[in-house]
Amino acid sequence: MRKGAAVSRNPRTRSESGVYHVVARGVGRQLLFESNWEREALLDSIERCVETYGVTIYAWCLMGNHIHIVMREGNEPLGTTMKRILTGFSIRHNLVTGHVGHVFQGRFESEPIDSDEYLLSAVRYVHNNPVKAGIGNLSEYPWSSYGEYTGNQRLCDTSLVLELLGGIQQFEEFSAAMNSDQCLDVRQTRRRMTDEEAREEANRVLDGKLGSVSSLPRTERNAALAELKRIGISIRQAERLTGIGRKIVATAFASADDGR
Repeated sequence: MRKGAAVSRNPRTRSESGVYHVVARGVGRQLLFESNWEREALLDSIERCVETYGVTIYAWCLMGNHIHIVMREGNEPLGTTMKRILTGFSIRHNLVTGHVGHVFQGRFESEPIDSDEYLLSAVRYVHNNPVKAGIGNLSEYPWSSYGEYTGNQRLCDTSLVLELLGGIQQFEEFSAAMNSDQCLDVRQTRRRMTDEEAREEANRVLDGKLGSVSSLPRTERNAALAELKRIGISIRQAERLTGIGRKIVATAFASADDGR
């Protein structure tokens, strides 16, 4: 590389839905939070973006040396919003700790979320970070949005996730399953099927009975929906292909995850 030449960055993968799973890590894995005051300061920065720039938050979790946010862009691009959040926090962090220099490691990571199924997976993954790290359980860890879904709302719009899963009880059951959600740990590379490809594949695994799934008894219907999930059909595609409501499809998909 020519001396002094700028290092190019790969462009971010855009989300058609405007929804992303974002992760920002402390530089050199350093701790980001010396006190609860700093955690509250970061949440205040996020809250200002919700109120001022129309950002929608679906989940968040503050860990020792990194943070997770599942969010929908508002009136400005994702990068601009995250710059507001992270720069504001970095200034406060350096003033409080006496640290000099960068607080976060390079630019933040982001994964586009273009399906209801992946949104649910990302929300569950984010909330289970403390569990996987062995530092807290779902209901007692104070620095995630899990509690917002069970009654103490602050930043999150919980309506979409709760609608998809069927309510708070179903959300708790889905979250506790934990399963093998990987999100930003392992990039998803499989190409999403078109609706026509999905229809052909669905008819193949259901022996040509896709059109009658909605009229089946509940147990058989959910088993058929589980088959659609198994072959990679998304919640929205299953809704379009079967005519079954999204909430019922999402519940059947979640039950398939849980092995029920």
